[in-house]
Amino acid sequence: MNTLNQIGSIIDEIINTSRKLVDILEKEKLLLGGVDFERLTQNTETKVQQVEQLEQDCDSLQQCFNSLDLEFNRQGLDKYIAMCAHSVQDDIQRRINLMLNLIAKTESLNQINGVILVSQHNLNQKLISIVTQKKIESDTYGPKKQHAVVSTRGRTV
Repeated sequence: MNTLNQIGSIIDEIINTSRKLVDILEKEKLLLGGVDFERLTQNTETKVQQVEQLEQDCDSLQQCFNSLDLEFNRQGLDKYIAMCAHSVQDDIQRRINLMLNLIAKTESLNQINGVILVSQHNLNQKLISIVTQKKIESDTYGPKKQHAVVSTRGRTV
């Protein structure tokens, strides 16, 4: 299989993995509001597997782009499309757009789930603080992995 075809196959794998990950993240969002820890744990294990697969697929795609001296960004994708046969360019463009939209959706869902999780964590910390009459601070990370100290008394964010 030549590199151009290999890129198309990897894009299809990323689309399939991203679709699965979207479903998992939507399920996770529902599970975060409940107390079914067994299902949440199973869902998280499945999510980790899909994220690892997505990372492997993206690494493979980047290697293919590197072998063609293409940048691994939107401009590189556009150059890849231009390198393909004219008869398949529209289909490839559609698949790339689908891939990018699915990846954006997974990022958005993951950020939402992270906010839900941090909110629940902060609520639990606040409840513990009220019951024990002790101020409890906890370290959390924001959506872009920035470090923040969150106080259960609402003074430090």
